[in-house]
Amino acid sequence: MIKKIIKYLYNNLKGIKVDFNSKIPLNIIVKDKDSRYPVSIVNSTFNNTSFGLGCKLNNCLCLGEVQLGRFVSIFGPGTVLSAIKGHIKIGSFCSIGQNVSIQESYHNYNNVSSYLIGKNILKDNDSDDFISKGNIIIEEDVWIGSNSIILSGVRIGRGSVIAAGSIVTKNVPRYSIYGGNPAKEIKKRFENSKIDIIEQSKWWEWEVNKIIENKDFFYNKSNIN
Repeated sequence: MIKKIIKYLYNNLKGIKVDFNSKIPLNIIVKDKDSRYPVSIVNSTFNNTSFGLGCKLNNCLCLGEVQLGRFVSIFGPGTVLSAIKGHIKIGSFCSIGQNVSIQESYHNYNNVSSYLIGKNILKDNDSDDFISKGNIIIEEDVWIGSNSIILSGVRIGRGSVIAAGSIVTKNVPRYSIYGGNPAKEIKKRFENSKIDIIEQSKWWEWEVNKIIENKDFFYNKSNIN
């Protein structure tokens, strides 16, 4: 219990609000600090994750190298991000729902057995147990609905929405709504003229105070229409 209390206090001093049920390393990296927007971690486990300002994570599991931008929201239960051969990078202002699986690697079915022989029996370097099509990159302001699966080597473009229950096997263009198994484009979120305005603004790079000052921009009350 004393060790848990020390770890709890240590993390809070670093700008992280973490509960006693979470398992995170002491060398956790928080890229930015602002007392108004601490990183909040509840009932979650991480081993090599870096966090941007204001991230909120609840009931999720991150394995391997996972990079989170500012204000990323991941709410489980059942949400798993797993990177074994490469990494997973999630841009700022992304929202990820319950039971989402983001898998950068998968079992090496080219071996004699697809079972994890190296890890579980040979006690050898288990990297040969897995193969990968590449890193997973999720750009800024992406919303991934519950029960979706994002597979190896996929890039999801900025501003996109992945409908609940989708399986994403290929790249998703920016500002698209994708859904289904395999996921296909349903429609664009906005007309090209509006997308151009959003892209030119680069609002995802704004400081917090600038975001607050431009409230109308985010509620379509400015000249974005």
